[in-house]
Amino acid sequence: MASIPVPSSSPTGVPAAPPTSAGVAVARAALVVALLSMGAIAGFFYAYEVSVTRGLAGVGEDTYVLSMQAINATVRNIPFALSFFGAPVFAAVAFAAALAVAGRRSASVWLVAAAFAVYLAGGLGVTLLVNVPLNEDLATVAATVPDLAAVRARYESEWNAWNTVRTLASGTAFALLAAAAVLLPRAR
Repeated sequence: MASIPVPSSSPTGVPAAPPTSAGVAVARAALVVALLSMGAIAGFFYAYEVSVTRGLAGVGEDTYVLSMQAINATVRNIPFALSFFGAPVFAAVAFAAALAVAGRRSASVWLVAAAFAVYLAGGLGVTLLVNVPLNEDLATVAATVPDLAAVRARYESEWNAWNTVRTLASGTAFALLAAAAVLLPRAR
C-alpha cells in the first residue's frame, strides 16, 4: 500500500504550504551569494596556508617582518571586507531564506546554521581575537630590533597555527553551505 505524503504543520497546527518557486529561487540565490563570499574568504586563508606563509618561511627575519607588516597594512580593503564580513552576513540571510522555504526541520537549514557558527568562531572570531592583535603587535616592531629572530619565531608560529584554524573553519563552512544548497527542497 502506498503512503500518502502528509504536509508538515506550521507552529499553529495548520498544514504548511509547499515552498513556492519564487521562495525557493530566493533561498537558492541567497545560498549562492553565501557560497561565493565564503569561498572567497576560504580561498584567501587557503592561499596564505599554501603559498604566502611557505614562501616567507625561507626569507630572513628583516624581510619577513617587513613583508608581513606591508601585507597587514594593506589587507584591510573593500574586496577583503566583502568576503570576510560578508560571509557571515550572507550566511545569516541564507539561513533566514532557507528557514522560510524549508522549515526548521530541514537539513539544509541546520547546515547553513552550522556554516554560520563554524565561520563565526573559527574564521571571523579567530581573526579578530588572535591574528589581528598579533598583526598590531608586529606593526610596532622595527626591522632593526636586536632580537628580531625571537620576535619573528613567536609571531610566525602562533600566527601560522591560527591561520590553519581559519583555513579549516572557512573551508568547512563552505562545504556545509554547498551541502545545504544541494539539500534545499525544491518547489512543488
